[in-house]
Amino acid sequence: MTTTQQQRAHTSPTAAEQLARFAAGLRFDDLPPEVVQRAKQLILDLVGVALAARDLPASEAVRAVVRSMGGTAESTLWGSGEKLPACNAALANGTLAHGLDYDDTQLPAQAHLSASVVPTAVASAEATDADGRAAIAACVAGWEVGLRIGAAAPGRFVDGGFHPTAICGTFASATIAGVLRGLDEGQLANALGLALSQASGTMAFVDGATWSKKMHPGWAAHSGCIAALLAQQGFTGPRTAFEGRFGLYNTHICSKDYDLETLVAGLGTTWEMLRISMKPYPACHFIHSFMDAALYLKETHGLEPAAIDSIHCKITEQAIAIVCEPHAEKLRPQDDYAAKFSLPFSVATALVQGRGGLAEFSDAAVHDRAVLDLASKVTYSVDPESTFPRYYPGWVIVRMRDGAVYERREPIHRAAVERPLSEAEVIAKYRDCVGASLDDERAEALAERVLNLERQSSLAAVVGLMAAAVGA
Repeated sequence: MTTTQQQRAHTSPTAAEQLARFAAGLRFDDLPPEVVQRAKQLILDLVGVALAARDLPASEAVRAVVRSMGGTAESTLWGSGEKLPACNAALANGTLAHGLDYDDTQLPAQAHLSASVVPTAVASAEATDADGRAAIAACVAGWEVGLRIGAAAPGRFVDGGFHPTAICGTFASATIAGVLRGLDEGQLANALGLALSQASGTMAFVDGATWSKKMHPGWAAHSGCIAALLAQQGFTGPRTAFEGRFGLYNTHICSKDYDLETLVAGLGTTWEMLRISMKPYPACHFIHSFMDAALYLKETHGLEPAAIDSIHCKITEQAIAIVCEPHAEKLRPQDDYAAKFSLPFSVATALVQGRGGLAEFSDAAVHDRAVLDLASKVTYSVDPESTFPRYYPGWVIVRMRDGAVYERREPIHRAAVERPLSEAEVIAKYRDCVGASLDDERAEALAERVLNLERQSSLAAVVGLMAAAVGA
């Protein structure tokens, strides 16, 4: 049966059609106050971590590429001020957003979705002169679609070697770009079908210090924008993009272990984006609770690194291949990005430095002799009581040279729904992130506009402040 025949044959709406109907019909006034507030905090957090990554070599490389392509001046490159076609601006800004691995994550989707959602929304809103209310509603539509795609098969994309951020982000971005360009539900369903043919990005980055992971949200944003533009011009895509025999789940996870009901249940009433967790540390989320546990032990018991005999971590089995292996590489990460995916380095950093900010995950920090010596004492085993995939748990046991043993378990990661960051903590992280890019006056003005985004008649003032970076 051809795709066209399949589209004509079904009598009830497919998952793509149901998601498209929801997204096309969602308006700002439909959003509960807590959803609006959360959306603005997530946008502010994402803008901060993106600007913090402005001067990374990978960021400079992607800017050079999109700059060389030229094209219509529609949307702004963050931290630069240059304007390019919306799809290319989304590519560059999405890559910045994930450059430090400091952007938020959601379980059970296991995806860094805001790094695609926000760049797509800002670029598309600029290109269409949409106001802040429309931008917020589009972001929420994108989050809800993308997160449900991951939640319908929790952990299964990673098991199959795919990065959920790249996969789910493509569909989220197609939704956002389509909504802001005024696509009807039929066109949006086509855009989701076209996104299927572009949804890509593997977990190969865990095997070495490469930049490929950084581009996953950017490429997802670019692909989603292209899917929406094609659909706007009448290009069709398979309506069975998710449940079809060659749909997403039957090709990307190669099993029947997915739940289509989760994909569409509670649309407009249950808000998955409220479960997004911002990152307190610029490192893989699997590591965060271990750092919290290590910091707790250090502060509570006054642990001195030189007096530590061994450190044992009990960790979620799925995380071992990401942050514990290959063991030799994790003990001595090659650069700052590899350090973010090293459990031994991160736990040792917490115990030696007593903190875990941007400076502790810099290229200079990976050569710290005291940290590397302590990292060599870290061992691990599977956590039999792991709370994953609901949470990112951590369990640290420190044995001292004098025989004393200290233990701390964190079953629920900080910034989870049950342990949310306060708005003051969100703003403090944002200020730390933009300190090297914006002067205090511009930083405060940008935060004020983002936290009142629904009052903005356009995003021109917002992106203007983001473009006016120090030394840009």
